[in-house]
Amino acid sequence: MTNKNSTKRSLFSSVVAIMLCCTMLLGTTFAWFTDEASTGRNTIQAGNLDMKVSYKPYNSAQDWTEVDSTTPVFSDQTLYEPGYTEAVWLEIKNEGSLAFRSELGIDIYSEKEGVNVYNDSFKLSDYLVVRHSPIENIDLAESIYSSRESFSGLAYEGKFTEGENILVANNTVLKPGESWYYLVVIQMPTSVGNEANHNGEVNSIPEIEFGLNARAVQVPEESDAFGNDYDANADYVTGPQASVGVLDKDARTVNIYQGEEGVVLDTAYQFKPTETYEEAQQSPYRYWHADFVVSADKDVAAESMMLAGYYELYADLVTDGDWVGLTSPDAIPAGTEIRLVEAMSGGAVSVNYEELCNFGNDGTGFLCGAKDMNGSNDGTTITVELRLYETEEPSDENGNSHNVETGRAITVGTFKYTF
Repeated sequence: MTNKNSTKRSLFSSVVAIMLCCTMLLGTTFAWFTDEASTGRNTIQAGNLDMKVSYKPYNSAQDWTEVDSTTPVFSDQTLYEPGYTEAVWLEIKNEGSLAFRSELGIDIYSEKEGVNVYNDSFKLSDYLVVRHSPIENIDLAESIYSSRESFSGLAYEGKFTEGENILVANNTVLKPGESWYYLVVIQMPTSVGNEANHNGEVNSIPEIEFGLNARAVQVPEESDAFGNDYDANADYVTGPQASVGVLDKDARTVNIYQGEEGVVLDTAYQFKPTETYEEAQQSPYRYWHADFVVSADKDVAAESMMLAGYYELYADLVTDGDWVGLTSPDAIPAGTEIRLVEAMSGGAVSVNYEELCNFGNDGTGFLCGAKDMNGSNDGTTITVELRLYETEEPSDENGNSHNVETGRAITVGTFKYTF
């Protein structure tokens, strides 16, 4: 009996011990050989292609001046005569983090014919020569080209031709921080005679309106795992652009719709798109909305500044040919952006890119100006940008409309004015 009880106790103890072992096993993990390693943090940044363009007159101690779309690098010289020569330096500087190459263009926006002393019509472009060349060393160049006649040795020579670009491609790679220079010369040769001598009447003076442009494109310089040829096929891509020309005082005297007549604006500019209406109809920007965006670098007091705009089609339909004026009953904080077309029409009017190109090239098409109403804005600088606002493709969701904006915008022309 004792042995049986002892056996039972032993069996019970064994069962309990096994159960305890199983319970303990469930609370543990199996051990294996292990190791661990981790990398440091990696940062990915977008590269920056940033070109700065500055100019100064040839053979001058004048400091370099950074250009924008309102900077005329040549003087507004209406007295070209045989032998007259103007020359400027352009500095192209890489201020970004990516290497690029650049090219220079001369855009001819318009030309007005004149009448000479023989009462014959003539174009000034027939009697002007444009010479230009990329040059690495300014000091050396100014010692070589030390006379008007020596400019004939420049690498490129051409004529002004309306609508065309006279391009100078410079395949030199500019790395971050590096600069390159272009010398641009405009000259009336001494061989020109009275055929380019206008007859003295104000309305017979020939004129050319032109601008310079510089473009940059990335080059095979930076490398990835397969080499540096991923941008070997990169080329210059130009989106919509508009030249910006100041209006003279007579053109700044305007009538304001349902307001005063004979208002003299302090400043006014015309924005001329560089594409024709036919080109705009084929452009991916065709239905994008065009609008002026105005901002000031200082607070503007209520009713103290008038913003004025003129759009020919809208003026013909609504304003009897007058400009539309806009003043704010409230103070406008510095940096506030105002969309002029949208504000003037209460959002009821939009102008798309093809309309801009259709009505913006005729001399009276797409104009913008401003007036300090009481002198309180002396020293205030306004910035006016012509922007294009992307619109959605028509769909059932937007009512099959071309007029729903996505929020993305690009700037195609800018001017600044300080009162």
